[in-house]
Amino acid sequence: MDRGFQALRDDEAVRAEKELSDATMRNLKNQIDKYLARKMRQRHVDNVRDLLERANGPYERQRIQYALDMKKAVDTYRRLDDPNAEAERQEKLDVQNRLETQAKRQENKREQAPAAEINLH
Repeated sequence: MDRGFQALRDDEAVRAEKELSDATMRNLKNQIDKYLARKMRQRHVDNVRDLLERANGPYERQRIQYALDMKKAVDTYRRLDDPNAEAERQEKLDVQNRLETQAKRQENKREQAPAAEINLH
């Protein structure tokens, strides 16, 4: 190993990777916003729905839709690290786990009920 190279610790590497990903996503979002704003000015519209309707052919419509899909993906990526989103995800998991537990209990009761009726006769 080269003496001039300082290896990153795992936590430093994770932090560096996250910062790079965040910067990439910010850059991507800025480029998408610029593209959509330019297209909206060209087509003289003030919302994306009208932009899609006034697109100059199917190729441009596909490019605009792709930009919108990418913007949605970037927004989803940014929400992944939001602490509020983590709490919301955990709450959804808790609710899902409770519902699954209730369903299993009801299923067990249904399976046991016919056996109890058989023993009575």
